[in-house]
Amino acid sequence: MVGGREVMQALFDFDATVSLSLVFAMASAIFSWWRTREAASAKVIARTDAKIEGVKTSLTGLDMRLTQAEHDLATMPGSKELNALTLALTEVRGELRTMNAVINGQSQIMERIESSVSRHEDHLRTHG
Repeated sequence: MVGGREVMQALFDFDATVSLSLVFAMASAIFSWWRTREAASAKVIARTDAKIEGVKTSLTGLDMRLTQAEHDLATMPGSKELNALTLALTEVRGELRTMNAVINGQSQIMERIESSVSRHEDHLRTHG
């Protein structure tokens, strides 16, 4: 039977070929993990940069729309101009009512003249 001390000594015996290959394998695994992590980080950074560019483009478009809206608002009439327009329309409405009354009066005069002319024509036809 093998003693406990011999087993322990067998486990911790230094074999350069096995130990160096084990160290190299672990170093390769760590290096691969590190490079993969860097590549994944680079992809995430590239996607983030693309999203930032999209947001910049969107903000530029919104800035242009806001500038146009501000320009449109600056050129729109204000309350003073709208009040002046309301007063002018009220004056036009009053003048149209006056013209309507005058036209109605002239229409009544034309009816009387037509009636008178019609009687003269009838008289000339019958007595003529």
